[in-house]
Amino acid sequence: MTFFFFVTGTCVGSFLNVCIFRIPNGESIVFPSSHCPSCKKTIRLYENIPIVSWLLLRGQCRHCHCRISIQYFMIELLTGVLFGLAWIRVVSKSWPFLVLSSLLILISLLIVISLIDIRYYRIPNSIILAGCIYSVITGMIFPVTHTFSTFGIYDHDLQIMKPWSYFCFDNYVVHITDSISVKNLLFVGTDCVLGLLLGGGLLLAIAEIGKFLFGSRKIKYNTPVKFTINRHRLSIDDGTIISWKQLFLRKSDELTIMGVADSVHISSHSKNSDHDYSASGNVDSIKINVGHIHISSQKIPLSEIDPFTVKADRWICPQEALGTGDVKLVAMLGLFLGPSAILFIIFISSFTGALFGVMCNICISLTAAEKEQKYSLPYGPFISFAAFVYLFAGYEIFSYIRQFI
Repeated sequence: MTFFFFVTGTCVGSFLNVCIFRIPNGESIVFPSSHCPSCKKTIRLYENIPIVSWLLLRGQCRHCHCRISIQYFMIELLTGVLFGLAWIRVVSKSWPFLVLSSLLILISLLIVISLIDIRYYRIPNSIILAGCIYSVITGMIFPVTHTFSTFGIYDHDLQIMKPWSYFCFDNYVVHITDSISVKNLLFVGTDCVLGLLLGGGLLLAIAEIGKFLFGSRKIKYNTPVKFTINRHRLSIDDGTIISWKQLFLRKSDELTIMGVADSVHISSHSKNSDHDYSASGNVDSIKINVGHIHISSQKIPLSEIDPFTVKADRWICPQEALGTGDVKLVAMLGLFLGPSAILFIIFISSFTGALFGVMCNICISLTAAEKEQKYSLPYGPFISFAAFVYLFAGYEIFSYIRQFI
């Protein structure tokens, strides 16, 4: 059965790869069928066997020999391993079958969320909404799926929490039990609400405090560098590329380019009229906010400007301590796992994220010519990692801690 769930996980992982690549781009996850992103040839069934096909094809397309990202292989393998571990976990603890189904759904959601956050630095609302709806439905209709959230905080026993008929594993034998408890229904409903409020509220407070304390990042260069600005993003000669959607998460966010060293010429073209604006000598700074660029007394829509370049020696850009997607992700986990998991997840994710960030900064400072921080780390994968630790080792960790309380 462990091997069965491993194989099932690899097949699910193949589908998760499709979600990871298509959902951020607004594409359908059903049509068209799987195809090579380079030559657009349809991938046949025998070429799409999880793990095996990637190894046999040596990470290349069979038709155009274009390289296939190792991400496909790694996600299929990771999903298979986690599905197998989920089965072992449920059987070893004699947990109900519905707990296993929730674990598998949650694992799949967290994998997709983490990889999208790594690739695009954002978490789609559609995935968070789907997770919230699923957790509410299963949590209220089948409250037993929420009982593993009580470890370490409450003294409820899984075998007592049996509000509906459900399948339960006992020494690999599936049997049906039945026990309805209004008290348990109210408890789980309260647990869901408290988890949502604690998870979303706590991280939202951290995000607002972080924005107040560290809401801007200042970078200065020894000599002027070239800034290229177009309708969609900012590119700098030091390798920094930032999209406006990624940068401006609030209406109050503003980017300022200062110490302009040369003349500025901006052309803007709208459907109704053409406006040509140029300035030289007296332009010391350029300000850009949501939808507009400000230079001297002019306010020009970003959507209407032609690409232009300018040389400057410093700039200030807005930054977030936490993205809104991270807040929504922890709120979703609060619905899934309850309040007892939230503090654990926040602590573990913050610790591992800070440790990884320090290690990355050390590596960058030793290898990069510029000492300024050029890279940002998505927080979503660390939240997912902490959730996995809670799911697969939370009971043992809480039991160990309770020995000293």
